[in-house]
Amino acid sequence: PRAFTMELAAALAEVGPRLAAIRGDPAFAELRDDPAVQASLQSGNTLALLRDPRFRALVSRAAR
Repeated sequence: PRAFTMELAAALAEVGPRLAAIRGDPAFAELRDDPAVQASLQSGNTLALLRDPRFRALVSRAAR
């Protein structure tokens, strides 16, 4: 359990700043406010989001 906790803490320390960057990116707000994206998510169609080039660009920027 201690090793898991340490690994989880390290992973979250790395992911946290990336998530903060995404939340502050205007492209995130654009996606969040897009009615088509909202409809896809509400219907459970996450593949539509994965196909969206704006989403893929946002993820790509956050992964750097």
